[in-house]
Amino acid sequence: MSRERDRWRVCLHEAGHAVACRHALGRPAAAVVVEGVCGLTYAKFHRGPTGITFAVALMVACGKAAEALTDRVDPPTEAPELRPAVLPEAGELSGHDAFVEDFDTGQPDAEIVGHWVWGDCTSQAFADSRLARLCNEAAYFVNEHREEILTVARALYARGIYIPQQERGVS
Repeated sequence: MSRERDRWRVCLHEAGHAVACRHALGRPAAAVVVEGVCGLTYAKFHRGPTGITFAVALMVACGKAAEALTDRVDPPTEAPELRPAVLPEAGELSGHDAFVEDFDTGQPDAEIVGHWVWGDCTSQAFADSRLARLCNEAAYFVNEHREEILTVARALYARGIYIPQQERGVS
């Protein structure tokens, strides 16, 4: 995979998280791409009484599901070189303290999904069916919100950072 295509895949992945966070959790999420090779989405979520909720698992799974767009949609033609990035401090992402305090940068995607899949499972077959359901729902979500995901991914590709407009004071 070319460097541009890999960068596009990372942007799509993080955009999938950010858009799903807004729709599934009703919260804004910011995202960054670090040197075009990895990314991080800043999102706040609450665990349900039994652990990770389906909405949180869906938001996380939408990152991987959005990567499917990599081979279907070409990256933007202009690819400004991303500066060697240092992950932003929470205060650099927004002037709104309440938004910044809402960020949760804890666990890797696979760990969050694993907690949901195995949360109260008693058998491998049940866990497999939960994982299949989650993947199907994530693919459906990405298809339904394709244009919004592409808009966020293009912003990430161009700037290396995406902050929802309402958090930048833009109306």
